[in-house]
Amino acid sequence: LLERSGGTNLNPVGCPAFVRHLDGPTVSSNFVSRLRPTADVDGRYLALVMGALYATRRQEPHSTQTTGIQNLNPSSYFAISIPKPDLNSQVRIAEEADRTLHQIESQQDQLRTSVTLFQEYKQSLITAAVTGEFDVTTASTKIPE
Repeated sequence: LLERSGGTNLNPVGCPAFVRHLDGPTVSSNFVSRLRPTADVDGRYLALVMGALYATRRQEPHSTQTTGIQNLNPSSYFAISIPKPDLNSQVRIAEEADRTLHQIESQQDQLRTSVTLFQEYKQSLITAAVTGEFDVTTASTKIPE
């Protein structure tokens, strides 16, 4: 799927999404186009390449601003030259990219959990200091390492 209309400066038009399977009939927004790659192109590989174009804002020269929203010019956007290895290589690249993305998402989750725990710890120290349960004059000797 490709968002072809509706972007803003903060969230520009051209965001792709990969859908592996659908159960039953579906209806999409008129702002979204369904793309069907040819037999020699792996859909997941194409979605990842389009995602890279979006993440690096390479789709921006192919968008126009009208009435407060952006529209993607499909003719110029689809003229962008992208690497096209053989189908087996595309599948391998996509699988490796998905593994890497999964690892990154897992690490981001761990970082978010750590930040939340540090924020809770900071708040508990502040509360303890305000209520007098924690002597701030000797705090440096009592903070666990």
